Amino acid sequence: MNEHPSTPGQCFEEVRTLAERALELACQHATPPVPAAFEVWFAYVGGHHPIIRTRIDRAIACDGTVTAALIHRLHAEHLAPAGVSAGVERIGDRMDGELVQAVGLIEEGMAASDRYAATVRRIDSSVHSRTSEAELRRHVAELRQANREHVDRVSQFGERVMGLRAQFTSMQTELRELRQSVLIDHATQLANRRRFDEALETLIARARRERADLAIVLADIDHFRPFNERWGRTTGDQLLMRFAELLRQRQREGDLAARVGGNEFALLLPARSLAVARAMADDLREQFSRLQLVRAGTGERVASLTASLGVTTLRPGDTTLKLVARLEDYVLRAKEAGRNQIWSAE
Repeated sequence: MNEHPSTPGQCFEEVRTLAERALELACQHATPPVPAAFEVWFAYVGGHHPIIRTRIDRAIACDGTVTAALIHRLHAEHLAPAGVSAGVERIGDRMDGELVQAVGLIEEGMAASDRYAATVRRIDSSVHSRTSEAELRRHVAELRQANREHVDRVSQFGERVMGLRAQFTSMQTELRELRQSVLIDHATQLANRRRFDEALETLIARARRERADLAIVLADIDHFRPFNERWGRTTGDQLLMRFAELLRQRQREGDLAARVGGNEFALLLPARSLAVARAMADDLREQFSRLQLVRAGTGERVASLTASLGVTTLRPGDTTLKLVARLEDYVLRAKEAGRNQIWSAE
């Protein structure tokens, strides 16, 4: 138990210290002075988002700096994209309107049913052994009219309910598409880092529950930055898409291929042993090294690249963070050993 809780003044000082440190780092790495960038750096110095901290630490260790592009990706992947928030808000507004209509429709239907029931009760109470034939005919005519009106109202009610159902189905589809857009890397159409993190947590839990294997491959394209500088971003994007296609070709049902960074990709391979994952990684490495690209617009043959890969399997006591950190360490060791290699200590 904490016997000395922080006072409001102490909390303010702590937050201000974190904010100052975040601004200092933003200036140090020449990050554009925009709110999204500050949000990423604040999450980094606060230590409450381990994935952001790991990726920034790794960028600093490898390159000595953190690019604006990485900051943008980290915000888009981990700190709620504004476009999706706006989409959800738009659908929420529509849903509010449809719910108001639905409630109004239900209330209207209940009132109509009450009126019909009241008419039937009134006629029933009016009919007795001394009711004349003329009165009976009048009551029957009134009841038939009330019945026709009730049938018409029920028919209209059904049509309006079907319309509301169609609207709700449309909104459900839009929400699914919005969620999908949050989880997809739009450049390669693979899963993005957020989807990878979610899937990894789920697969870890499943592997432990079922006492099954779980293998993970992490790949980093070698010398990608100078390649981009030499051949341009369009050709760089073309290379990323070709690498993504190689990953897709190796997926089976239940696997997940993801782009987890600028030139980093991952494969989640449930129920796969280390030996199988290593063989798959080696085949991927070999096929990628043989890839031939032609520069769009000029037809010029582009220099081939290689990839360094790390492979591991789930161990007792592993968390998502431990697994990812181990894989990133393996990739770093593969690069230090000369690149175009696979590293796995198991």
